[in-house]
Amino acid sequence: MTALAVVQARMSSTRLPGKVLADVGAEPMLVLLIKRLQRAAGVARIVIATSDDASDTAIADVARSADADVHRGPLDDVLKRFVGAAAGHSGPILRVTADCPLIDPDVIDALLGCFAAAPGALYGSNVEHRTYPDGLDVEVFTPAALTLADRLATDPLDREHVTTLMRRHPDRFPPVSLTGPERLGHLRWTVDDREDLEFIRALVARLGEARYAATMIDIVQAVRRPPSLNDAGACRG
Repeated sequence: MTALAVVQARMSSTRLPGKVLADVGAEPMLVLLIKRLQRAAGVARIVIATSDDASDTAIADVARSADADVHRGPLDDVLKRFVGAAAGHSGPILRVTADCPLIDPDVIDALLGCFAAAPGALYGSNVEHRTYPDGLDVEVFTPAALTLADRLATDPLDREHVTTLMRRHPDRFPPVSLTGPERLGHLRWTVDDREDLEFIRALVARLGEARYAATMIDIVQAVRRPPSLNDAGACRG
């Protein structure tokens, strides 16, 4: 499948401003995400959907330097940004958030395969009936689903979170769900705060050059290798 991956990113995070460009292994966190995303066989193109606010110009510059395309749109209407980023694309559209730098290309390809095998589906994800770590979240939908969501969504929360309306109305957006071989949904690899960022930094340092190709299982093993990076409170591995 020739999917378009749209990554939403902004500098104005409430809890950790600027996190998407925070240094991780001598490069911005966003670059790590892009390089991992580029390894997904089903992804034909990557677009970073950031805002047209001046604060996000740095995101656009970094994205282009990493060979990703850029679309800029309203700061507070992420759904509108997705519509602009996906304009002209006729295949499946992936939604990825920039606070998930360890996104797994194998999981992406598995979800695309699951979606292709369900021709009636308009939406798919690995977040319903969660079995994957928080931080490997990926969603997929058709251009028609995105257009319909844009037309129907009037609640600001639906405009901000892009797919909440799709998930709330399975009758209008028939879904498929990808579940993993292991129950790892309790693990947390997303970056919301300073503690999360320091965990990612420590993990990337441990992975070294393997940080671009490491699979979900590779990462679990790296976290658990003595001395363990696991934090019982945060459930890292």
